[in-house]
Amino acid sequence: MGSACKDLKLAMPERQIFLDPQRKRWRRLRRIFDVAVVIATLVVVTFIFNLVRNQEVPELLLPAPKHNYRALPDRSVLMRGGKGQRPVRRRTSRRPSEIPFNSGEGLRAAYYVQDDAASYSSFKQHVHQIDLLFAQWLHVSASSGNLMGMTPDNLHEYQVVTNNNIRDPDDLNRIKNVIQAAKDDTEIIPHLNNYNPHTQVWDANVGDVLKDDTKRDTLRRQIVQFFTAYPVYRGLSLDIENLNEDADSAYLTLIQELYADLHPMNLRLYVNVSASTSESDLKTIAAHSDGIVLMNYDEHYPGGEPGPVASQRPAPGGEGGGRGCP
Repeated sequence: MGSACKDLKLAMPERQIFLDPQRKRWRRLRRIFDVAVVIATLVVVTFIFNLVRNQEVPELLLPAPKHNYRALPDRSVLMRGGKGQRPVRRRTSRRPSEIPFNSGEGLRAAYYVQDDAASYSSFKQHVHQIDLLFAQWLHVSASSGNLMGMTPDNLHEYQVVTNNNIRDPDDLNRIKNVIQAAKDDTEIIPHLNNYNPHTQVWDANVGDVLKDDTKRDTLRRQIVQFFTAYPVYRGLSLDIENLNEDADSAYLTLIQELYADLHPMNLRLYVNVSASTSESDLKTIAAHSDGIVLMNYDEHYPGGEPGPVASQRPAPGGEGGGRGCP
């Protein structure tokens, strides 16, 4: 009996789980697909219709911002007509270097860094708005005290004055050609600092050069030779930073000597100073320069330690206080 049941089971065919001889499930699935296609088609058509209809989005329930800037007009509007053509921001046709700072002339100055392509592009775009261009071309060698320059790629250092050979730091006249093509009176003021391109730090050892009368005189003589060879440059921007305290007086001496050297040549001397410069030093610098450029930078910066741009420090004897300075 058991054997007969076993044979019977083997003889019966097994039914497949998804067997659907009447195709009922397929008809239901086909309806679902059809409905999905219709819905997707309607969504796409609605999206395209709204896209070409330029439907305006309702404004946010926020107060409209007031912008305090406006587009600059073209150069024909920026310039006064007549024989003495000049920017409308300036009241006279004097050369920019002949205009004292803070005299109401609307004088504008900008810095140029030769190894930064964006700096050159920005200068070409805004040359009409610049009166004085401080070109960062020159630095002092701490080992020899010589006037040095760098190739445009900032890879190779060279001595600007060697015997009677004096090299122009404006490689291929890139800056002068832009000014000439723009037909502007933008004046170039070479910028001299003690930034060491090899170590990429402000070299305090330059203070030893300034304290050495012989090396300091050599540096001054090379600066005078440079300007004699290239009278197109209208003065010097001096930026010596991070000196040791024992070199401060020598730096002030250099400023006074350069002022006496350059003025007979009708050249200007602009001195960059930090916000922490003492009052007595500021008076000395102001008396022996044509302008002070205050380096009123942020208290903290992207390459330094974290902290506020300008912290609020408590005033002495009470709470609150003014803006901190670096």
